[in-house]
Amino acid sequence: MVVNLVALFVSSALLSAALLHRSAAVLTALAVLVAGTGSYNMCSTVIAVVDETVDVGALLLMTIYSSFGLGSLLLPPLAGTLLCETGARSYPLTMLALTATALALFILYSVLSRLMRAAGTSRTELN
Repeated sequence: MVVNLVALFVSSALLSAALLHRSAAVLTALAVLVAGTGSYNMCSTVIAVVDETVDVGALLLMTIYSSFGLGSLLLPPLAGTLLCETGARSYPLTMLALTATALALFILYSVLSRLMRAAGTSRTELN
């Protein structure tokens, strides 16, 4: 999970640098490759991380896949509107905001799972 978040952060930094540098095509291509490596396995990584704490059943899988689907439906029009209204600088900032949100959720999950382990809550007690 950390590798995915770092890759998305690096990708947004490369895209921001591409806006300021003359070799924008090279930096943009690198940013797209890095973003692809960071996001191609995000769903399976989330499922694996959650599976460490609770048994991933059909309802939880449906919730995870639905949230990814909802994000896939809502974020492209938002990014397109931002690109149209504010210009090319909005896309790296959008990626950075999404990465920061994912990092905050991951930190929250990590803290809650450690508190549960410290309290002695087992996986079977949550079901």
